[in-house]
Formats: sequence, C-alpha cells, structure tokens
Amino acid sequence: MVRYTLDSETSRQLGKATQPVELCDHAGTVIGVFFPERGGRGLPPPGLQSSLSAEEIERRRSARTGRTLDEILRSVEPR
Repeated sequence: MVRYTLDSETSRQLGKATQPVELCDHAGTVIGVFFPERGGRGLPPPGLQSSLSAEEIERRRSARTGRTLDEILRSVEPR
C-alpha cells in the first residue's frame, strides 16, 4: 500500500467525515473514495449490505473448520 501525507486542512476536513467521500482532481474527475475509520479495521463500509442473515454470519463465526497453519505449511513443503 502507498501512503500519502495530507496537508493539515485536507486532513482536518477528512477527519470530520461521517460517510464515504469522493476525492476528485481539479477537473472534477473522481480519483478515489475515502472511507472514514469506524472503530477499527475490518468493518465494512457504511451502507454495505450482506447477502447473509445475521444468524448465518454467527453460525459461520462459531464453526471452527479448516486446517492448522502447521498442516498448511506441511502440504506446501517441497517433497
């Protein structure tokens, strides 16, 4: 990921954002969208709707399946 340091005025304005903000160049062309942090990383952008029900999400969170890291690493070792 590339990191840009903002000037203090832009930083102040984006810091007040409560919803996604379109970032545009001087010609008005959208160059990106800024999503303000909401309590940490890993949260979906505001307004994003899941196709899964809350019950299905909880069921998947509580189901512990898969392989351990050791099992995965052993399966990709050269033989």
